[in-house]
Amino acid sequence: MQKQIRVSEWSRVRCADLSKETRREIDAAAEAWREQNGLPASPLSFAGPDGEHLCARQYVGVVEGNNTLIEIFPKLDASLLEANDDELLSPSAILDSVMRNLLWMLEVAEYHHLVEAHSAHLEEAPTSFFDLFAFLLGRNLLPELERGVAHTYITLEDNLKRVRGRILLCEQVTRNWNRCDRMRCTWDEFTANTPVNRLFKCACRFLSKRVNYLEATRLLLDCEALLSEVDDVSASDALRDIANLRFDRSMERFKTAFDLARRLLAGIGHDLGAGSANTFVFLLDMNRVFESYVHAVLESYFQVTVEEQKPLGNLLRVQPGGICQFADYFWRDSSGGWIGDAKYKHLARGRYLPLRFADLEGKENEPEQAQLAGHVLSSADVRQLTVYAELFRLREQSAAPPQLMLLYPFVGPSTESQPDRVTAWNGSVFWLMPVLVKAQNAPRDAIRFPGLELALVG
Repeated sequence: MQKQIRVSEWSRVRCADLSKETRREIDAAAEAWREQNGLPASPLSFAGPDGEHLCARQYVGVVEGNNTLIEIFPKLDASLLEANDDELLSPSAILDSVMRNLLWMLEVAEYHHLVEAHSAHLEEAPTSFFDLFAFLLGRNLLPELERGVAHTYITLEDNLKRVRGRILLCEQVTRNWNRCDRMRCTWDEFTANTPVNRLFKCACRFLSKRVNYLEATRLLLDCEALLSEVDDVSASDALRDIANLRFDRSMERFKTAFDLARRLLAGIGHDLGAGSANTFVFLLDMNRVFESYVHAVLESYFQVTVEEQKPLGNLLRVQPGGICQFADYFWRDSSGGWIGDAKYKHLARGRYLPLRFADLEGKENEPEQAQLAGHVLSSADVRQLTVYAELFRLREQSAAPPQLMLLYPFVGPSTESQPDRVTAWNGSVFWLMPVLVKAQNAPRDAIRFPGLELALVG
């Protein structure tokens, strides 16, 4: 029976019952994933004198190895993992929250689809991260396959008993010169057995063995049925065949499913170079997911183009160099310029209401580890945004500073998701903006600040 370990971001869990061999295999898979993605630190590590504590960083997903499955949850759901109530610890209770939060954020942030309001079927059965990935792949792939499985012409060559296409005369008179029962022919065949379809089928087969969620299972089985004419290949063969693939216009509709399937299969042991085919790693950087999610929310709400990583100026007047500063988001509307910064911090942890500026008194003495884990709003966060505002004002030669917005995730009630505002030392209006990470009717509904409309009119 597969052993299951659950841990949240930026936390640790004791796993003394894991064998040294299992720890080595998991550590090797995580390290190979780190090297493959060019990261400075491994997403998982074992700490302590005997390596009995498993430590997680800012990545969520799964690491599988030696019959052990490690699931890393968003820190927004850490309270569920830490709860003492047996009912709250049930898989359906835990993963319902993860499914609602993470699936919504992924679809808005990475795939830019407007998510349907109906999601009742997500509560039908307990799910896991494999179920989440399977559901995401099937939901994006099945509609496109139902519109038509992609076919292409490929050139084939073989010895046949009767002529098909055209005869390869040179090969016929040399290799088959005394074989009247063989005709060396070449022909074009319109087939669904393409590298992309082989990748899809391989990903569906891989997930089908690990999924428990009925809706995800149905989606994968329907995809496999539509790909029945496609050959079964290994993950390494599927990835090798699409290594130099270029998408044309006819294949653009499969781009989302292709990216997800490729990322899934790239996490299998042989392709990680971890030394074992039984390892699998699929992790998401939650900092990037939240930043992309906030970008989509801002564009949906303000109905303008929001620039990401906007260069605002240099801290030093020296060439070359100068330490250029980049804002997470920059946009303009009728009220002027806006500078936004996304902080993936659980600022409202354990609270029914979102954070208020009045709540920040005495928070500067929080330990460094708490700040790293994102439990408080530090003075550095405020200082960063106000410096951005002054750099922008210098560059634009503007008398009025831009408005500032610090956006953070909020998991409380939607009706209580209200921002707070204050005037900063440089005169900028500073907004402390909670961003709902629960599924909404539209991305724009993730932020709600009725006071802002009045400010814009005024």
